Amino acid sequence: MTPLTMKRISKVCKVFAIVWFAGLVLLEAWYVLGIARAEAKLRHYHILRVIYEDQNFLMIIVLLVPGALAWLMYLRFRREH
Repeated sequence: MTPLTMKRISKVCKVFAIVWFAGLVLLEAWYVLGIARAEAKLRHYHILRVIYEDQNFLMIIVLLVPGALAWLMYLRFRREH
């Protein structure tokens, strides 16, 4: 693999990882705001308990894997051999 190809792969992986994590942050913020709005109507619930009960943490890990792998590929291919 040529150094130019490795550099291109690293840039693509970096962009993918950044976009992936930014999208996750936006979706999580949207979710938490939705829970906060719902809690304003239901005063007796604690927001962290509601989020813990509603979200499947295994799903969160599954969502983090593509971004983490893309970041690892970026770190692997950014160096020229």
